[in-house]
This record gives sequence, structure tokens and C-alpha cells, in this order.
Amino acid sequence: MKHTFYTLMATLTSLLSEHVFAADANSWILGGVSSDKIREGNIGFSDIPKIINYATTFILGFAATVSVIMIIYGAFQMALFGLTSQEKKKGAETITHGIIGFVIAVSSWFIINMVMSNL
Repeated sequence: MKHTFYTLMATLTSLLSEHVFAADANSWILGGVSSDKIREGNIGFSDIPKIINYATTFILGFAATVSVIMIIYGAFQMALFGLTSQEKKKGAETITHGIIGFVIAVSSWFIINMVMSNL
């Protein structure tokens, strides 16, 4: 069951990440820095905040997506497999851990954006 869940979670996040984190057609990779600049090593100090902002947004968005999937999985554990109190307790713990992960991801995103906007 765990193998199926992890395979499903990896498939969903890989399919959804293309649409969730997609940039518009005019922007370059890494938040506005072209791949030619990266290959040639012509990255200036003005490009570093763009790269950091893009990377943190991508990573924390992925973490929030995984935590929401964990909350949904915990709900399924409680609803479908919760015949005993021990299984219901496992589902409740999964939901609790998913909520904690989501709060940490959103808080981290907020703090990093506050710091980056003041640079």
C-alpha cells in the first residue's frame, strides 16, 4: 500500500508541478536568468536574489503540495482503513503531521519573501 501511495504521490506532483510552477513564455529559467548566462558564468549580483527567490518558491511550493497530499492520505486512512482505534490514530497522526508541514512551508515562504523583498 505504501509503495502505491508513494508512486501516486510522485506522479501527481510531477504532473502538477509543470502547471503550478510554470513561468510565462517570456521569462527565462531560474527566475529571469537565462541559461546562456549560467553557462558562460556571467551572473551578476543582481541575478542572485532572482535565483534564490525562484528556488525557494519552487521548493516550498513542492513541500506544501506534499503536505496537502499527506493530509488527504491521512483522511483516507481514517475513513477507509479506520476499523480499529489504532488505525484511526495513525490517520490522525498523519493529518497532524501534514498540517504541521503545511504550516512550516507557508511560514517559511512568508518569511523568505519578506526578507527578499527588503533586500
